[in-house]
Amino acid sequence: MVFYALLLTWLAILAFAVLTLVQPVWLRELSKKGRKVEGKEFTDKGNALMYEANATNSPALFGRAADMYEKALLRDTGSAEAMNNLATAYLNLGRFSESLALYNKLLNLDTIHRAVVYSNLGDYYERRQDPVNALACFEKAARNDVYNAYPWRK
Repeated sequence: MVFYALLLTWLAILAFAVLTLVQPVWLRELSKKGRKVEGKEFTDKGNALMYEANATNSPALFGRAADMYEKALLRDTGSAEAMNNLATAYLNLGRFSESLALYNKLLNLDTIHRAVVYSNLGDYYERRQDPVNALACFEKAARNDVYNAYPWRK
């Protein structure tokens, strides 16, 4: 009897090992929703830290927010919100090349929120003392969302 229990246990372990190696589509699809939920939880934590960081201009809080967004993107690699906010955190931390790379990636991925990305790119160029590119980005932001007052104020 013990032999059959051990055999059944080893067969179950072997079956899970095979499923892990093969990674069938149905198993990957099953985990997508959970990864999005986990990613959103980390994004929300990052957002709370980012609001506090903006109010206090605290590099430590921007760093913690960036950590949360990085964790979110490990779970949900296509989260435009996490990617945009990570780029903004990087901008506030002076990690300019990483920030610019993420904003450019967002322009290729996310067509719905282009105005936000262009506004943030405008802020990026403004902080980099490049008023020509900053103005071009703010103009693109205004064209993409005429009701957004932020780029018009720039």
